[in-house]
Order: sequence, then structure tokens, then C-alpha cells
Amino acid sequence: MTLATFDVISATLLPSPTARSGRGVESSMALFQRAGGWGLLYAILGAPQWLPRPGLISGARATVALRASVAALLRERRAIEAASGEIPDDLLHRLMRARDPESGSR
Repeated sequence: MTLATFDVISATLLPSPTARSGRGVESSMALFQRAGGWGLLYAILGAPQWLPRPGLISGARATVALRASVAALLRERRAIEAASGEIPDDLLHRLMRARDPESGSR
């Protein structure tokens, strides 16, 4: 069910013409969620900070992988927009063009 839900969400909110980018984000998110479960468990139990956390290293790796997957998705979208001149009206495009109202930064 998680895979089906991810497929619907990614197809709706972050459409990509190639399945490669979506699968990269999907696998990165799976790693991220698996690692994040340990942090949540330790927080609920009130474990002290000095206690070793099993998901710490894999969580850092998952973060790096997720950022790389999103960067690849953005590169792909920019290349498609530059080549075709078409600008789709979807969430990804809106997020790419969003600016902070106070600072004007992306």
C-alpha cells in the first residue's frame, strides 16, 4: 500500500517523464523512513542523547540520497523546460519558482 500511495502522490504532485527520477526519490524516502523510525522510538522513550542510535548513520546516508534524487529531478525538469519551452503548471514547477516574500530568495 505504501508503494501504491507513493505512486499516486508522486504522479500527481511531482510528475516526471521518466520513471528513473521517481524511483530514486521513492527508494531514498524508504531508506529515510526506515532510519527515522529509530529516532522517533528513542524520542518517545525519552532515551538520553548519549545512547547510540541504530539509525543515525543510515539516516544520514538516506538524507544524502534523498537530496541527490531531488536534485536529479530538478535537473531533469530544468532540461526539459529549456529544451521544449513548455512550462507545466504543476506543484514541482510552482515550488521551483517560489520565492520567500521577505527576502526574495528561492
